[in-house]
Amino acid sequence: MLAPNARRVATVMQFSDRTQIDHAVFADISKGVAGLISGVPEIGHFHFCCHGVSLQLDPAQFTRITRLDYGYRPGQDYFANIVCQSSSILKYLSILNPSAAHLEQILYGTDSSIAYPSLEELSLSGTTESVEVRFEAEFVHFPSLRKLFVHGLYPFARSVLAKGDNVTLEQLGVSFQFLASGPSNTNNLGLLTTLLSSRFVNLQAFFGSLVYNPSDLETFIDESYDNTVQTFINSLHCYKSLRKLEFSGSYFSHAIPNGVLSYKGLDSLRILKIESIEVVISDVALILRKAPLLESLRCHLTHRRSIVYSLGTDQLRKYIETDIVSLKSKLVAVKITNTNEMNCTQIAKFLILLGIACPLLSSVVTMTIGYDVLRTKISSLLTTSPFDEYAEKCSRLATIVSK
Repeated sequence: MLAPNARRVATVMQFSDRTQIDHAVFADISKGVAGLISGVPEIGHFHFCCHGVSLQLDPAQFTRITRLDYGYRPGQDYFANIVCQSSSILKYLSILNPSAAHLEQILYGTDSSIAYPSLEELSLSGTTESVEVRFEAEFVHFPSLRKLFVHGLYPFARSVLAKGDNVTLEQLGVSFQFLASGPSNTNNLGLLTTLLSSRFVNLQAFFGSLVYNPSDLETFIDESYDNTVQTFINSLHCYKSLRKLEFSGSYFSHAIPNGVLSYKGLDSLRILKIESIEVVISDVALILRKAPLLESLRCHLTHRRSIVYSLGTDQLRKYIETDIVSLKSKLVAVKITNTNEMNCTQIAKFLILLGIACPLLSSVVTMTIGYDVLRTKISSLLTTSPFDEYAEKCSRLATIVSK
């Protein structure tokens, strides 16, 4: 036992030309890793990642692991045994590129279903296959699961994760990459919709991401796909206690702006990130009105569809008095992305209106406009009507803007 007090073991290896490495070296490395922790009563975190090689580890040496993350390669089925052996104490599990067969081994072992009573966080990345789940109405694999993140195809043909953890799940994150040559994209979203329809009563944070190759756009985006995306968004409406909602990915900007703005759970949100969705001033005002507890907002600001920038002084004053002053939002931080299509004056006006609506605002981040130029423009506008009426209230904006 070389490291009797070890609590974290990380094994990361990368070989550019594995043909130059003798197989005996692989065996020595495997023995070295096992020998390092042999006899250790419990490993707090075991990280294993080998690029371009497939090492053999003895599952018998890894029986008391509470946190495990690894990259799966064909031939490394022993990892399923390592996972199963620590099923009673495993709290965190992260797997890169797991096959369907590998996930089936983790769920069912060799002859019966396996429960992970202590597992609180599960992360699966690079999944490309669906697992044919053996349906057992009463069996719960993950009774304590609090966080679930899936980056790839949602792998479970039936909602195995929706059994038992509908009370415990607090964070759900999904990131799908849609490829013309990949799995059925509509089925991908359909499986997620099924998962969401399970209604996790304590869900507090949802992270959604859609990514696609622009060259594949015409291949998979059609009316039926739009309808599936909208169904997916609608399935979120039953969650009225979310504290954090985040959408990213270029296709969301096409599919769901109205879905987010009409989301029925806005009144409980503290954090909203919609950097891929185009919004105008009136959209932001609507969000602030429907989300009185919102503290942090990230959005993609555009001047298209907005008439505010063309209003005369009297009309703008009336708009501020009727639509902005009354908001009294609790917003503390805002980040504006992709502002290169808007000029400095337009962004400055938006921030002044935001400053009027949000007396607690203390952090403003913009992505493309030089903050010195923007600060100067804000200070200049606050000397002109009707903004000069709010100069004292908004003077802080010239000091909190950054990028």
